[in-house]
Amino acid sequence: MINSIEIAGLTIGGFDSGFLFSKLGGFGFPEVRVDVQDRGNYHGAVLSTHNYGRRSMTVEGTIYGESLEDFENKRRAIEAAVGYNNGLKTVIFNTRAGLSVQAEAIISSAIDLPYKSGDVTQCEFRLELVAPYPFLLSEIEKTESVYIFSGGGGAMPAALPYAMATGGSGAAVIANDGNGDAYPVINIYGSITTPSITNEAAGKSLSINYAVGVGEYIEVDMYNRTVLLNGSVNILQYVSGDWWAIQPGDNTIKLTASANDGSARADLIYRDAYL
Repeated sequence: MINSIEIAGLTIGGFDSGFLFSKLGGFGFPEVRVDVQDRGNYHGAVLSTHNYGRRSMTVEGTIYGESLEDFENKRRAIEAAVGYNNGLKTVIFNTRAGLSVQAEAIISSAIDLPYKSGDVTQCEFRLELVAPYPFLLSEIEKTESVYIFSGGGGAMPAALPYAMATGGSGAAVIANDGNGDAYPVINIYGSITTPSITNEAAGKSLSINYAVGVGEYIEVDMYNRTVLLNGSVNILQYVSGDWWAIQPGDNTIKLTASANDGSARADLIYRDAYL
């Protein structure tokens, strides 16, 4: 259950704040988009696409003022906090269980702050927010480093019983403590040629047929599906494979390459994601 909401420095929730919740909506699953196509003159249908869409949220409650002046100040404060200036705003949701998550959202309808006859120090309020990104994200940003994976296999002929679990070194186990997909930004530092970054939990790998020199890096944005050399030059044409996300729980990540100088690494920058 949500205990308070913070937006543009304003805290909403709880009688002490002067903004008391009465109803919250849209904090379960985001919208879903499922496209199922009939199979023409044959039985059944085919699942075409299935994705999460935007997240629409509503916050309803009552504004309480200790005086007429305090009440009017609170009305203006909530109008300013959720206004259209600066576009998307970071909205933080604090739960009673101690978890804090955030979303980039914008007001999606007129703010409803109706006056009622006889109520000079209180009124109801209703906010409608929309977040283009479907997942709620942890306030804490994580950075995990992955180094070149090497080794693996075993000498032949091998003695029996053979230890099938014997592998190489350099894989990293990265945790997503949420229950949604966490899309990282991955910075791959050289010297490295044709780097591939693999998430074994997702069963997907992305490769870049490009040589990165010492002092250079490739920025891979898994959500926006962009690949930039040194953060500015588009090299998407050299990419093959699959875009992937960090799955809930532990993920084994490997960085491999056709050549490297031993100092190459990939930094994964992400936040735990929640549905």
